[in-house]
Amino acid sequence: MDTPIRLGTRIVGHLGADKIYRKQIYGSKHFLRQPRAITFDVPIVEQLERLGCESVAILDMETNKPYCAALQTIRERGFHVSRGLGPQIGLLLTEFNRAQQVPTDDVSELVSRSTEIPSGTVKYKRAKEPRTIRRWWD
Repeated sequence: MDTPIRLGTRIVGHLGADKIYRKQIYGSKHFLRQPRAITFDVPIVEQLERLGCESVAILDMETNKPYCAALQTIRERGFHVSRGLGPQIGLLLTEFNRAQQVPTDDVSELVSRSTEIPSGTVKYKRAKEPRTIRRWWD
């Protein structure tokens, strides 16, 4: 059974029975551009350590590419980031998938396991109304 990992009241990922934290992101929005890295909120990393997490598996939904690293690697090689979103730890993209800490051959399994929803919960957002844009030449 997966344990939901929360930041406040929001579920940000799931910790599986295999001690792998799984999360889906959109690289264009969530990767740091300079330096190229993925960041993790410090309270999330501390919560994962308390729960005995060993590795993280991040799936970029735009490219369908998994990024995997040991939690220990994030602590040892990570750098502190403070860009107005609370304390975070960043890990360069080049540090992910180094020693193949988490098998990345089966991306479809990674996706299906990270999108499992416990019964009784709803996973959809209300669609926004499209905005009408008036241009000066209209």
